[in-house]
Amino acid sequence: MRASDGDRDRAIGQLRQAYGSGVLSTDTFEARVGRAVMVRDVDELGSLVQDCPPGAPLTGARVAVRRMIDALRPPAELRAPPPASGDFAIGRSTACNRVFADRTVSRVHAQLRWVNGGWVLSDLGSMNGTWVNGWRITSAWVRDGDRVQLGRVKLRFRSR
Repeated sequence: MRASDGDRDRAIGQLRQAYGSGVLSTDTFEARVGRAVMVRDVDELGSLVQDCPPGAPLTGARVAVRRMIDALRPPAELRAPPPASGDFAIGRSTACNRVFADRTVSRVHAQLRWVNGGWVLSDLGSMNGTWVNGWRITSAWVRDGDRVQLGRVKLRFRSR
């Protein structure tokens, strides 16, 4: 079914709420709004907002407090499996090897692989991105101590 201007406005409003409440990063918000303006089908609009929580947005002060608390919280650890264990799936799905309940983490968000004596972290098409040391990646080598972020979940990679 063809998307109307009203459909687009509702989807963009939902994206604004998710961004304002801290569910979406700035990059993800901008990318999704750009796609919302261009899509032609209502189902495509639905896929852009499927992980956005319903409800009223947080006020600016509450968002600022949440971000300050998140910044002070030490990152959890992402421990590498033994090198011979094969691919290691990371996501929200219980089928993953490492599961995160955070809504900003995709069902199957990323994958760790042992390649030529080192670890490679690959994003698996997640909506909110995978980051290593502050850089958004599709695939990157990770070493002990690197900062990894999946959606809003901040981690410290440990290979030992």
